Amino acid sequence: MIEVIEKPWGACHRVCETDEMIFDRLEVRSGYCSLHRHVYMTNRFYVRSGRIAVTVEAGPSCWTYHELSPGSVLDVPCDLRHRFAVIEPGVVWEIYFPAAGWAECHRGDILRSDEGNSEFPKDGQYFPDDIFSRIVRSTSALKPFPASHEELCSPRHGPLESRTVNGTRH
Repeated sequence: MIEVIEKPWGACHRVCETDEMIFDRLEVRSGYCSLHRHVYMTNRFYVRSGRIAVTVEAGPSCWTYHELSPGSVLDVPCDLRHRFAVIEPGVVWEIYFPAAGWAECHRGDILRSDEGNSEFPKDGQYFPDDIFSRIVRSTSALKPFPASHEELCSPRHGPLESRTVNGTRH
């Protein structure tokens, strides 16, 4: 029997759980998940329908932003904090697998920094992944960003809305 876990952003259907892999079918409806990391597992997102945005901590005060649509895959290596936000409701397959040959998968391998919510953050609400918190104020503001890891990790140069990415002003 498939275990269903209700979450603020939707529901998690635990399809399979072994020492080698955990497979969840996520029904993403609205909002965002907690900022968290997995010590021993790689977290793979595969979008079947809908769209999500994922932020990943690439270093101190350095976050990468990924917008995923149907057919997109993103692997988040172990020990990197990350979160997703729902841009458009749909279904996402979430697959966990050991990051090293000696590691095992287990549902307790999650360290949360905060909690998820069914609504986007309000203006002025602080999140460590600053770019994400600024982008998700409204779904109309969600655009493909950034062009590169280097741009994200460079010192700030003006508000996000005025950056030029791939020749397009955002």
